[in-house]
Amino acid sequence: VWLEVPILRALRPKAVSSCGVRGVCWIARMTSAAFRSTSRCVLFLAGAAAMIALLDTLGEVAMYIRMPEGTPRLIGVAIGGLFALIVACCGLQGVRQKSRGLLCWFSGCNYFLGCVDLAVVGLCILMISMGMVFSQVAASCDPEVHSNSTCDAETQESLMQMCEVFGMSFNATVMNSTISAEEKTEMIERVSDLLSERKCLDTLEDVGFLFACVGVVLAVARCCNVCLHCVSGHYGGKLRGLLDDAAHKNLGSESGSGSESD
Repeated sequence: VWLEVPILRALRPKAVSSCGVRGVCWIARMTSAAFRSTSRCVLFLAGAAAMIALLDTLGEVAMYIRMPEGTPRLIGVAIGGLFALIVACCGLQGVRQKSRGLLCWFSGCNYFLGCVDLAVVGLCILMISMGMVFSQVAASCDPEVHSNSTCDAETQESLMQMCEVFGMSFNATVMNSTISAEEKTEMIERVSDLLSERKCLDTLEDVGFLFACVGVVLAVARCCNVCLHCVSGHYGGKLRGLLDDAAHKNLGSESGSGSESD
């Protein structure tokens, strides 16, 4: 197409100069530096989002194969991953086909996913706070700590019952897993020792701290997702705007050429 432009300009200068040849000037405008750079950004961001969604889904499938207890979570992650792949495909096809509709969907859905991830960041912050408070409460009820004024007998009894519930839940999960019998026995014995009355409070303190650390990692990951979705939405909207401007200029030039021919 680019080689045809000088040939058409030589053979039909009036038609080409007024964009009378359908699509030639419109496509030529799309070769601008802004369009090329924005297209590359959209392609890169859509490909990155598709890769992240695919890896996340495959990771959940691998966990489900080893521990087949999280079926609802697996279904939720699969639906979310499929939606993310569809959004990424909208961006890829929108660039290839120069489709304003697909780019509009790509931009809008990325802004929506960014809002969802922002809400998840808020939940992660709540998770961090709960983990730290739980760790502090468990530490205050430790018999080795002398200043246990914040812990009464009822709170200490509740923590001991929590250890028993954790132990039963963990044992049920391990028994339903696909690991070998020796591994099951070893894991159950190790966790039973950690949740015994002697080590219960120390374990709960460590669990609360670990819970907070996991919340920090998830919050950082979700913040990266927020940035990815917002940047994708921005460049998708920018590319759609370039297509709109080119289409409007093409319509204006065609109407101008039609009035001159009349």
